[in-house]
Amino acid sequence: MREKTAYRLAALHPQSAKIHWDIKQLIPEIDALKLLMKGFSDCSYGNDEVPSYYIDGVEDLHLMACDEIDDSGQRISDEITYLLLFNSRPCADEYLSIDDAITAYIELAATIERQ
Repeated sequence: MREKTAYRLAALHPQSAKIHWDIKQLIPEIDALKLLMKGFSDCSYGNDEVPSYYIDGVEDLHLMACDEIDDSGQRISDEITYLLLFNSRPCADEYLSIDDAITAYIELAATIERQ
């Protein structure tokens, strides 16, 4: 992802733009733009292991961008996968496609809002 796109995603939380920058650089620009177009905001925190994104109004559901690491925490590839967390717990499979992750996020968010 380009730095300009990172700052656009972090408009609501500007301090998040540079957090986990090493991983954000691995996110394909087109994936970052899709997040932006669907209304996601960066809400990454230093105590998280990877960048996180959410849609305003659905704060307990996060889309995480995960780099591939081994058991010792060393990166073993530049591939990014996506994971959904609800109340800080994984709630769906890992997604290889940002499109699939976004679709699952929106479907799950609709379910959460009805509860």
